Amino acid sequence: MTLREYVKTRMIKNLVHTIVKAYKIMVVDDPFHEIPIENTRRNYLVETIKSNKLIKHSSITTEESTYDKTTYLDMGRMDISIRLDFSESKLIVAECKRFINGNITKSNFDNEYVGEGIERFTKKKIYPCPCNYAIMIAFLETGDFSKLNTLLSTNLNIISNNFCDVSRIYSHSYCYEGDISAIRFVHVLMDFSAAKNT
Repeated sequence: MTLREYVKTRMIKNLVHTIVKAYKIMVVDDPFHEIPIENTRRNYLVETIKSNKLIKHSSITTEESTYDKTTYLDMGRMDISIRLDFSESKLIVAECKRFINGNITKSNFDNEYVGEGIERFTKKKIYPCPCNYAIMIAFLETGDFSKLNTLLSTNLNIISNNFCDVSRIYSHSYCYEGDISAIRFVHVLMDFSAAKNT
């Protein structure tokens, strides 16, 4: 591994650590009395990162548009984009997906998490991936977190190469990594259901 590759890998790992730290703050300080929509939860994640100064030497934004560079037509909007050291060539995109009690199903995993999530990086090529690295974040708002963890880990293992549990690396029990179409995906599962399920 070259020094440049090592530095990039460390920066990406630090970014995932940052997301996990923000989640731990969010669980304690969750301001929502009603179940928030996905974008509201995502915005809260980004604001938690910013307000706690968890990210350094990088910029983080939401709802950044992607477009076809020949036709200039919109292709999609990235949930979260992070530029490591403010560089376009070191852009990492995070796609967020919300789960509630009624949609912790294989069909929702296939349609939303894969079809409208992972495939935006792989088959559809809507989201840029210059580092060949992407982040998927699953928010559980209501329902059985164990069921969601089993659904995601089992099905991600099937569609990923080199799939592994990386919970120890990130000090968060629900982190997985695997390669899909030459892109390394890290999957971070977040449980906000405890207060709402009681």
